[in-house]
Amino acid sequence: MIKLFLASLPGGGVLVAIWSFLTSTIGMVLVASAIAYGAGYSAADHKADLKRLEAEVATLKADQRTSEGARILAEKQSGSLEANLRQNQEKYDVLKADLAKRRSEAAKKPGSPTRDCGLSSSDLNRLRDIGR
Repeated sequence: MIKLFLASLPGGGVLVAIWSFLTSTIGMVLVASAIAYGAGYSAADHKADLKRLEAEVATLKADQRTSEGARILAEKQSGSLEANLRQNQEKYDVLKADLAKRRSEAAKKPGSPTRDCGLSSSDLNRLRDIGR
């Protein structure tokens, strides 16, 4: 039935010959081999894709661990910097209040040399200590 249909087409003699070959035992073996080869190649290709994706996931997980470690370190350093800032601010506030008190006391005494500059050498040392 199929041979008659193929024979009726233009160039049908070639189509009939191809059909006869494909339906023969050796033709079916060749077709099955080609299909198996294609399936095997496809499976190998999928395995290669899977390995590539697994490697990419492993890299991303390593990057995530690294960034998490950096985040934790940044939080620790931020807390340390905030503590240093508070400590320096407290030293500054104490020094500022002490200088304001001395200035107001000096202002009460006419002709006092501390009236113009209320900083002593110990005050300068205290100022230098604030950033440490």
